[in-house]
Amino acid sequence: MRRKSSDESKPRQKTDVAILGTGMAALGAARALARRGQRVILCAPLRPPQGNATGTSAGILDPFLGTDDSKDFFSLKQKSVRQFPALVKSLERATRKNAGYRRTGMLFAALTPQETLRLKRRYRRHHKTGFPAEWVEGAQIFKRWPEFSRKVRAVLFYPSIARVLPRRFQEVLSADVRRLGVKILRFQQPIRVRVETGRTVGIRSGKFFLDADHVINAAGSWAGDKGLCPAGYRLEPIRGQVLIVRGRLKLQEVVHDLGSTYLVPWESGTFLLGSTVERAGFKA
Repeated sequence: MRRKSSDESKPRQKTDVAILGTGMAALGAARALARRGQRVILCAPLRPPQGNATGTSAGILDPFLGTDDSKDFFSLKQKSVRQFPALVKSLERATRKNAGYRRTGMLFAALTPQETLRLKRRYRRHHKTGFPAEWVEGAQIFKRWPEFSRKVRAVLFYPSIARVLPRRFQEVLSADVRRLGVKILRFQQPIRVRVETGRTVGIRSGKFFLDADHVINAAGSWAGDKGLCPAGYRLEPIRGQVLIVRGRLKLQEVVHDLGSTYLVPWESGTFLLGSTVERAGFKA
């Protein structure tokens, strides 16, 4: 006889907040709300679809990622990056687990005169924000980074940027929200947001109903699906390719070129290499 899952054993439940997803955004929201005394339930498929963004991301904590931010949103990202070390300490203390956080610094390298001009403009723009940034050129480049090719003409270095190991951080964050009493329900049937008289009142999956005062859609690339987003916002998933390699490089910093290629030092001599941005939808 098949054992009933948690959602099938109780056909109706009630909570203050239902959150769609179990990725970084969902877990972060759950933690913040649970610490404020809210009853929170995370809702996700029993078998998550392929491509979960959290587990396959590079883990770079870069406030400059994205080029069309408003001033207020960029200030929020700067504040978040500065507060991240304190969050990591709090999580590790509460769960007694290593979150995989390390302040590595991050740099961009220019290989041509044209790239040097572009990088210089980037430096001037970012330097005005007050976020730590250094301009390095000439012999100083190879003194600080002897592994670099002699083709490198200039480097823009952000000493305070860090990286986190995404899967490890997700595990720590998940352990902490469970410690705070957050429940995670996984469903065999498709999840749908329930709307009555123009407002969300919870979610349903098959014959199961979850009544909620608030619903947060943190379903990532699937957040725009009609059943999860009654308002019908269109979201386009962007696919990237990454490669994990072992090497003897002594390099500790995250390294970018001025295109889309980057290298992230992970642990035990492993590095993540990424380069592609593809509008391929949900194709494997």
